[in-house]
Amino acid sequence: MEDFESAIIDYDAAILITDDSDELYYDSLASRGASYYFLGDFTNAIADLTLVIDNVTVSVQSYAVRGESYYFQENWQLALADFNTVIELDNTNAGSFANRGLIHYYLGNQSSALEDWEEAFSLNPDISTSFRDGVQQLIRYELYPTALQRVNDIILLDAYNGVTRWQNNFYRAYIHLQLGNNLDAILDATLVIEDGGDEALSSMPEILLVRSEGYLNLGFLESGLEDANDYILLAPDDREGYAMRGNIHFADDNFELALS
Repeated sequence: MEDFESAIIDYDAAILITDDSDELYYDSLASRGASYYFLGDFTNAIADLTLVIDNVTVSVQSYAVRGESYYFQENWQLALADFNTVIELDNTNAGSFANRGLIHYYLGNQSSALEDWEEAFSLNPDISTSFRDGVQQLIRYELYPTALQRVNDIILLDAYNGVTRWQNNFYRAYIHLQLGNNLDAILDATLVIEDGGDEALSSMPEILLVRSEGYLNLGFLESGLEDANDYILLAPDDREGYAMRGNIHFADDNFELALS
């Protein structure tokens, strides 16, 4: 997060001292717009990228990033226009077709959405995994509302492809918890545990802590304690499990156990 904020300061300086007839001026605008995008500041990203698009040679990247910025603002028509341009300029990128299909879906254009998704999966059968990598990045930058939108998008894409992945619910459970949506976090975590079974618990045991914290926040202390205990059995060397159990004992006024 700090890297992008520092980058914006440097791009501000470059833009300030560069004449707008210089190519560097628009390169800096484009880079600053991308930095705003990664900070979740879609309004400023759109402003910078629009200046680039209006004044220099057409850039696929600028249209794509502006299109996604419109997308995350739920400005579907403008997002659609940008992705139409992106695909006209480069019809080999699976992500562009997947994004345009999602826009069509939210606009209610089901047949167009299916056509774009078919093309996306033909270009990259594993496009959902690429999108999931993006979710991890959004979580790392703590852009939780945007990450939630993206996880829901991935679930749509996987449903189209006839696939159900408990990993999607893992990410969504964690995001819901960060957003304070405790019941939704519990529901998604339960789906992970039930659908993923031993594979989920062995590869992502943290899902027990997610559900445990959701239970704690809602006052379901017994259920939260059970999940914390199960996590400690799976990861006895991780202090997070003990900390969670201590928090639950503390909330239950069991101070001696909390201190232990």
